[in-house]
Amino acid sequence: MDLEFLDLAPACIELLEIRGDTELADTIRVASDDRKQALPSAVFAAVLLGTEWRAFWHADATLGDYPRQTSSLVEQTVTSLSAMTAPWLNGDWSADNRTFELILSDVRAGDGGELLLATSQLVWALEGANALLTKTQSERPLCPFGQPTERSETLKRVVQQFFVTNVQPWVVSLRRRAELIHEPTQRLETVFADSVTQPYQDWVLARDALLLQLTQMTRQHVQALQATLKGCQQG
Repeated sequence: MDLEFLDLAPACIELLEIRGDTELADTIRVASDDRKQALPSAVFAAVLLGTEWRAFWHADATLGDYPRQTSSLVEQTVTSLSAMTAPWLNGDWSADNRTFELILSDVRAGDGGELLLATSQLVWALEGANALLTKTQSERPLCPFGQPTERSETLKRVVQQFFVTNVQPWVVSLRRRAELIHEPTQRLETVFADSVTQPYQDWVLARDALLLQLTQMTRQHVQALQATLKGCQQG
């Protein structure tokens, strides 16, 4: 309704002035200026604080085989949302309510929340594994005499069976999903750079810091494994 008002107000004001009803024209002009000034915050609230965007970043407690059962359409959906809202903040107030509602409906079905949940679970697991490896190095080295031991061979088997075979491919798929979701999301958020609230900005910083750990924590785990097995020579 704000967009429709702003779109129709100039012609209405002009018509009223032609008819000599300057008082009403001035009233509508003031109302139009007020709505124009408030529009960035109003659109921000409707898009990035709306129920659809919140649903996008919400996840159920279980992930299943995520991210296998996902669609690349999420990138197009968020990009379409940017393309529709950006002109509103630059003086083009024409809007298609039906199209906007359909886009928001698609946004609601997005998997941003699943991405964050999967990342947090991965980071939590790798942090624990890294702490255990660090403790092993300092308290009970795997190869105290530089030769492979039963413990070191067991670790190698576990690394090959679980980390190399399962975890690393999962990390790769999560990274790809993060790129697919994160880049258009950042473009959308840039549209509202001048009206974003501090709580939302704080959430964005926490979200981006978590996603950054997809790469950092995996690299740290590889380094921890290498350090733990460094003193083990092949027999």
